[in-house]
Amino acid sequence: MASATEALAASGARIARVRAIGRPSTVLALTELTSAISVANIALVSKRAILDGKMRHMLDVDTSVNRQKSDSDRWFDMQSQMLVQGPIPQERFDYMQHRIELHRNEANRLAAHKAEVETLIGRETLALIRTLMDQQRIVGQAAIEANMAMRQELGFSSDREEVVRTSLSNQDEAGRDALGEYVTSIEASLMSSSK
Repeated sequence: MASATEALAASGARIARVRAIGRPSTVLALTELTSAISVANIALVSKRAILDGKMRHMLDVDTSVNRQKSDSDRWFDMQSQMLVQGPIPQERFDYMQHRIELHRNEANRLAAHKAEVETLIGRETLALIRTLMDQQRIVGQAAIEANMAMRQELGFSSDREEVVRTSLSNQDEAGRDALGEYVTSIEASLMSSSK
């Protein structure tokens, strides 16, 4: 995430130079682009923070599941070793059996919770990607307008401007389509995991 923020800052510096010497229409187009990027960045960072929190929680739960399984296995191994050595007093056997079941039950409970958290992560990922799609639509259009204004500013205007605009628009749409396919795959995954 830091590299995206650094790239945004570097782009901002370059855009600021054009703003200082550009025509009002170019400055306006660049201002709208940087504004759209800033809004998108804030929206995505907040969604990402939620997702990161869920991921950390899942890792903590996973660690707890493994610890409970390990403790259950340890008690089972102790019980097995004692059985090999001879009869175990019933009270001791029952205590060990209770510990084994206690850890297994806790591991199962935590594993079920982990599955719930994984579903939440899928939903949060879906929310993040949908936010990205919404913001991409806004940023993409602003980028096209800024690109066209820069072409005019630099004297690249020609009778092929509509071809350039259409090409940029097609690229933007292809990116949104790819995100749409990703959303569809996440939705399908969430649907199958909820069955």
